[in-house]
Amino acid sequence: MQFDLAKTFGDQKKFIYKKLLPALKSAMNPSLNAYDTEIVKVIKQLHKSRREIWKLKQKEGQIEKHNKKQHVASRRDQVRNLLSKIKLHAIINFFFIEVRTASTRTTAYDLYERQAFG
Repeated sequence: MQFDLAKTFGDQKKFIYKKLLPALKSAMNPSLNAYDTEIVKVIKQLHKSRREIWKLKQKEGQIEKHNKKQHVASRRDQVRNLLSKIKLHAIINFFFIEVRTASTRTTAYDLYERQAFG
């Protein structure tokens, strides 16, 4: 059982509630408790995503642009996550050095300046 990507989600609500939802619930692990509304939200998001891709495939050259945008966004997120980890590491080191050097009256910023500017 699949939904039709050519139709909107609203056009297929009857099919989803009468056929797809009961089939999904019977196939799910009985230990998973999920409300019908939660399952329908997931189905709606899946339909929205697949329909968007289907529409892009209908227009020539659009899917390549979409894939490029997705790749760039994914790479941007990877770099952002890496930079946040580096900043966190730098902050931890900054405070560690400040505590360790408190007895010599040298601050972590002084040590940073020495490292950065020689």
